[in-house]
Amino acid sequence: MALASAVRKAVAAIDVAVPVTRLTTQDQIRDGTISEERLFATLCGALAVFALLLSCIGLYGLMSFNVSRRANEIAIRMAIGAKPGDVARSVLGEALVLAAIGVGLGLPAVLGVTRLIKNQLYGVEPHDPLTLVVVIVALVTVGLLSAWLPARRAARVDPMEALRYE
Repeated sequence: MALASAVRKAVAAIDVAVPVTRLTTQDQIRDGTISEERLFATLCGALAVFALLLSCIGLYGLMSFNVSRRANEIAIRMAIGAKPGDVARSVLGEALVLAAIGVGLGLPAVLGVTRLIKNQLYGVEPHDPLTLVVVIVALVTVGLLSAWLPARRAARVDPMEALRYE
């Protein structure tokens, strides 16, 4: 747009009767052309983050429920010599199994759906291994992080207190 006045002068020097009214840059044309696609991508990204947050909250709730349900079992294990680290690892292992099941069920679905949205992907191949690996690692990490607080709580169970309520 810095050249707009120079363009008007050059056109006026050639023919005064030709009006130069709407000057736009290539960036403005491109932005106007792909604005719907950007909005769609932004909405999809926001929904993906929301779904990830909901799954994290759900897994946290499930793991918290399992830890509270298994409080007596954990207390008995700790009373007979289990270390807090062993208890926390078992809770994290349970979360890892749930995350692995989710990835195992979701990966074939993703591979099937990418064929349907292949023309919507820009700069990414439908079956890009790096993207799939990054997503799998991110989902497993989120699963482990959401189980971290319940695992810590399980490791801090006082055996005498938990067994007293039995």
